[in-house]
Amino acid sequence: MIPLPAPLSSAGPMGRASLLAAHLAAESTGLSLHDVLQARRGKRASASTRALAMYLAHVGLAGTLGRMARAF
Repeated sequence: MIPLPAPLSSAGPMGRASLLAAHLAAESTGLSLHDVLQARRGKRASASTRALAMYLAHVGLAGTLGRMARAF
């Protein structure tokens, strides 16, 4: 089991799933969680990793992509 970083343990149900998806996407691409969750679009790699995280959350939670985008 993957240990959850501190922000994940205190997030609400929707937030926890979104943050977990962001963590998994960051780990798979080698970026930091901070880079993925920054308020601005950032570099291309950060934006692509954020899109991957939104897709993972969308598939895992069976919610709309719009709902996932708002969570990020």
